[in-house]
Amino acid sequence: MARARIIGSRILAIAALAAANTGCGGVQHAIDAAVAKQVDSAAASLTSAATTAVASAATTAANTITTSSPTVAGSGAVGTTVSSKDFIDKAIALVNAGRGVARKCGTTDYPAVGALKWQPQAEQAALTQVQYLQQNNLFTHDGANGSTVGSRLTAAGYVWQSVGENIAAGFPDLETTVKGWFDSEGHCVNLMNAAYTDLGVAEVVGSSTNTYKTYWGMVLARPQ
Repeated sequence: MARARIIGSRILAIAALAAANTGCGGVQHAIDAAVAKQVDSAAASLTSAATTAVASAATTAANTITTSSPTVAGSGAVGTTVSSKDFIDKAIALVNAGRGVARKCGTTDYPAVGALKWQPQAEQAALTQVQYLQQNNLFTHDGANGSTVGSRLTAAGYVWQSVGENIAAGFPDLETTVKGWFDSEGHCVNLMNAAYTDLGVAEVVGSSTNTYKTYWGMVLARPQ
């Protein structure tokens, strides 16, 4: 795992490539190999070489896992989850508007990419993780019983070829959360990955005992 610290936020980025199957075997070895090539002493992010590797893996039906996670201060009401039609429509519109224009993620230019469609199983995988984070006052991509984004998506019934996860905490609303992801290099790389076709987003609002008042999750995926 590669880590970088930025004032006022925290970034975690992980990339893994594994042999083509529906599980996550060999992920740790691939994480070590991929991250070792991509990390410098100041930041942890996917470079254009990693992006090329991800696209190649998707093309050859290899499994891909990419995850990122920022945090900021925010506000919200206790104990709510949001998955209304308005929320879904807004999430799709914000993400696809961002993907629909060429942009720079860090120092790498990315062309506009195709629109994503809402996928309830991806939403369930995102919700599973943000509920776990809120209930346990954590901020991590590791889930209950050591689950990963790939295993959570599989548990939701989605047979995936590639999968990515962005998480965030403390952002006050969907607009600022998505903007925060696009403004952060590792998250932007996930969002601009042309391999993905499906999207799910979830929010859970924390309690007075939580470090953050909102917990956000996004799962991007492509089926086999």
